[in-house]
Amino acid sequence: MQDYPSLHYPFEERSNPNEARLEAVVAEWIDNYKFLDSEKKAYYKRCSFGMITSCFYPNAPWETLLIGARLVVLLFIHDDITDELSVAALRPYLFKSESIMAGHDVSHDPAGIYQEFLLFRNSMQNLVTVEWLQRWNNGLSYFYDGIITERYFMDKKACPTIDHYLFIREHLIGMYIFQDLVELYLPELLPYQIISHPHTRQIRQVAARIIAWCNDYFSAAKELESGQLMNLVIVILRERNCSLEEAYFIAEQIHAADVSKFLALEETAPDFGHYNDSYKIYINELKLMFKGNYRWHASSARYQPS
Repeated sequence: MQDYPSLHYPFEERSNPNEARLEAVVAEWIDNYKFLDSEKKAYYKRCSFGMITSCFYPNAPWETLLIGARLVVLLFIHDDITDELSVAALRPYLFKSESIMAGHDVSHDPAGIYQEFLLFRNSMQNLVTVEWLQRWNNGLSYFYDGIITERYFMDKKACPTIDHYLFIREHLIGMYIFQDLVELYLPELLPYQIISHPHTRQIRQVAARIIAWCNDYFSAAKELESGQLMNLVIVILRERNCSLEEAYFIAEQIHAADVSKFLALEETAPDFGHYNDSYKIYINELKLMFKGNYRWHASSARYQPS
């Protein structure tokens, strides 16, 4: 990446003091996954999922950090599995995991990945309300819509326009369900009236995009090598018919514009009365995710080309 412009964040980087402890726990989980072979277990342990969880939730207590780690590990492995599914198998697979998260008694292999969805749900259900969990599940459904849309393009070997991709990527990054976990260590859960407020929706959207552009920036080389198309750098490269260097430069400008937009939104938060302090903490925690996410992408084995 040294040949291309760097991504910048004008604020601090922070990690959770329990990062090393968490990494060991994650490695133990992966070792116990019977649905992975030894090669994949070794690969996933090199991905440093404990690090990214620590960077996403630097101020989380241990219990919440474990919940975050379960989601991180589950969603990254889930992403790889869905890439291997046919279109016919994709929708039933997603519906089944979504049903488990909604609390339905769905028959599944206790040694398979669906069990991890159940364990994740059980780990947080005592910390949240029924209404909050339903809202979280809506975010999961939104993410799944993105996966299905991506598969449509993949199967047709089609590349979206830049404008279309900017919209699709917000779905596909799946960040809303990660943002929601921040509430588990706020002084209180944020009510739906605040989460659905136009300002909150906009700042969450921009925060999700910033994470997505960083992911695309670091994964572009590997995805170019494998012939994938759903990546901001690659979409720019194809639509503009420009050099790879220029595509990275344009992607960096899009990323920088969203960072500036987030900081401007942070300064113009509405008055939420009793919830002002919690809302301020929430926005700051979203901001901390950016630089931590960058740190993980710069060091993880996941996005290195072969």
